[in-house]
Amino acid sequence: MGFKFKRVNEITWPVTADVPQDGGKTEKHDFFCRFRYITRSEFNRIQALGEEALMRHVIVGIGETKEDIDTAEETIREVTEVPYYTSAIYQAFLKVLIGAEAKN
Repeated sequence: MGFKFKRVNEITWPVTADVPQDGGKTEKHDFFCRFRYITRSEFNRIQALGEEALMRHVIVGIGETKEDIDTAEETIREVTEVPYYTSAIYQAFLKVLIGAEAKN
């Protein structure tokens, strides 16, 4: 009998973005992102095309709660155009890839 593993195709994951505020402060914005799980070789291939290509490929949807994930391409594009959101989503996706537990 060979090794059996649990395969994940999509997963909803918590994300926390640090939104800049006046005076050099940030405000936490917690939300959820639905990700398409990819293999290591897919990650390496797509990552080589840049962060934007990776985000387009792995983000399925974004929402304030797990229950209101918006899968509209326009919403995903609008959110990922903002660097502090993209950075937070990217960090969350890396945790998904390695199976690190979210700390929200």
